Amino acid sequence: MRLRRGGRAFDTEERHLIGERHSDPELQAALGWIGSRIDDVYGMTIGKVVDVSIDDWSGKPRWLLVQGGRFGGHYTLVPYEGASGGSEDVWVPYDIGTVRQAPTVVPGKPLDSELDARLEAHYAVAREKATPTPPPLPPATPRGEHAHRLG
Repeated sequence: MRLRRGGRAFDTEERHLIGERHSDPELQAALGWIGSRIDDVYGMTIGKVVDVSIDDWSGKPRWLLVQGGRFGGHYTLVPYEGASGGSEDVWVPYDIGTVRQAPTVVPGKPLDSELDARLEAHYAVAREKATPTPPPLPPATPRGEHAHRLG
């Protein structure tokens, strides 16, 4: 498994060195999630976090690499944004079906711009579906029409 940063891939053995060089609490938290169970918005287990992909420009965590499927052979990326972690679990704001339908990835293979765009589009659609649209407001009524005199 590899962790990508600035075009260079780091082996698992080098991961602790990355943590020492970066004091960003967000990155530290994300790296601490590796090996944790990952659950969907409803508490259903999706799989486990096996790696973290770091944005080349900001140095912040961007994607969580998730190993799932019945026999653990399905790998996909889930956005780090919106994820939250506890002592043993990570929760993401997507349902298990959305994560399973996301494009699959090959662990250790660099994430190209085409796959990144497909993943972004996939999760953007899921976010839109999950955000309910408020009902329209009733038409405004002129003040005098429904005024009642008290007294």
